[in-house]
Amino acid sequence: MEEILSKGEGLYDREEEREEEREEEREEEREETLPLILFRVLGEWYGIDMANVREILKRPRITFVPSLPEWILGIINLRGKILPIIDLKPILGLFGEKDTQESRIIAVEVEGQEIGFLVDEVVEAIEFPIKRIEPLCQGFPSERREYLKGVLRWEKKIVGLFKVERILEKERL
Repeated sequence: MEEILSKGEGLYDREEEREEEREEEREEEREETLPLILFRVLGEWYGIDMANVREILKRPRITFVPSLPEWILGIINLRGKILPIIDLKPILGLFGEKDTQESRIIAVEVEGQEIGFLVDEVVEAIEFPIKRIEPLCQGFPSERREYLKGVLRWEKKIVGLFKVERILEKERL
């Protein structure tokens, strides 16, 4: 009889373990996520909070405006609104390739101000767990630190998470 009871206890223990595993899975499903648009600039990966993104455009003709800083390429007319276009390469301390067929403008809005970021390629939209966003490490290049909130690991890639509001502050200068 004791043998039967002890076998029953083992079954109960295993069922309890399975229930705990199911509860952990449900907890992971409930974890808070951040919707992001992932993009590339000169082979480096970055993400931007989807809440700030208004739309993504194929690269239109950009009108040059004299006397602008090097990181402002010019302006475009987006449905009657003038949208300044920011080249992220000089802001990030990157120099190299020109635009490609995959180049896009990510139109963003923060606190009522709209601008467009020229990027080499928009890769994907994802939901990323907030608690898995990591702080920037000390060795991160200083010219990028002020524009990034943190980093995340996504599909074996390191992705820098942009502070859109900081770039807007620079644009106002």
